Parts: sequence; C-alpha cells; structure tokens
Amino acid sequence: MVRQSFHVLCVGPANNFFTPPKKKKNKLAIFNSSFFFNIQKAIEQVQEGITEEDYELFYEVWQEYDPQATGYVDLGRLPELLEALDPPLAVPAPNRLKIVLLDVPIVKYTSPDTGEEVEDCVFYGDVVDAVTRNFFTKKYELWEEEELRIEVMSTDVLCNYMNR
Repeated sequence: MVRQSFHVLCVGPANNFFTPPKKKKNKLAIFNSSFFFNIQKAIEQVQEGITEEDYELFYEVWQEYDPQATGYVDLGRLPELLEALDPPLAVPAPNRLKIVLLDVPIVKYTSPDTGEEVEDCVFYGDVVDAVTRNFFTKKYELWEEEELRIEVMSTDVLCNYMNR
C-alpha cells in the first residue's frame, strides 16, 4: 500500500516540479548557454591584462614627449600623451576630467644640468602607475556590471520559469 502511494506521487502532478515541460526546458537551455557564454567572456577579459609590450609601447610614446629623457613631462602635454597611447593603457580624449580622477601627482622638476626649475610636471613612474590603476579599475567595474547583469538575467528567467 505504501508503495502504491509513493508511485502515485512520482507519476502525479508533483512530477512536473522535477521534470518541467519541454517549453520550459528550452528557456532553461537558453539561460544556461547565455550564462556560460558570459562566464567565458568574463574569463577572457580577466586574461586580457597589461602585457610587457604595453609598457614598452608606453615608454616609446613617453620618449616622444620627453626627448631629453628627464623622466618628467609638462602637465599641459599629459592629455595629448595619454591619448597617443595604445589600448589598454590609453585614456581617450576628452580626457582632462579623467586625468584629474587619475590623481597623478604634480611636481616641480629641477634640471641637474642647468638648475632650471620647471613647475607643473608629472613623473614617468606616477603616470605609469595611474594608467595601470585606471586599467584595473575599468576591468573591475566591467566585472561588477557583468555580474549584476547575470544576476538580473538569472532572476528574471527563474521567476518566469516558476510562474509558468
């Protein structure tokens, strides 16, 4: 007797909870494929980092703006320099507000040869550090947006699935 009632429970309406109709399976399949595609895309983006070549290209561009190899560039030329860089380190124009947000220290440079002081300069190491932080900040923000989009999408699909 107990066996029969168990059999009825498995075959009855409760079984629909465990095995949804094909229509719902298709929606779940779409959700799963979309979810895994987004995970794969996120992994690829994380693997796309800053390479040694990117830093070498930064140095080459820096040399154009610092021909005496002092390690300092006038602050007024920084927007142009950052725009001339190749991705992922580039800061495209208009970039004056972004430069303020990069928080690059502005220093006074004294030439060792002439003793001349130049106001409002930026140091090479500070700029490299700032554009590197900018790159990883953008990556983190993109990662957070992607996580939020996946969470909203999965919630929406699950709500639709449970309501049908």
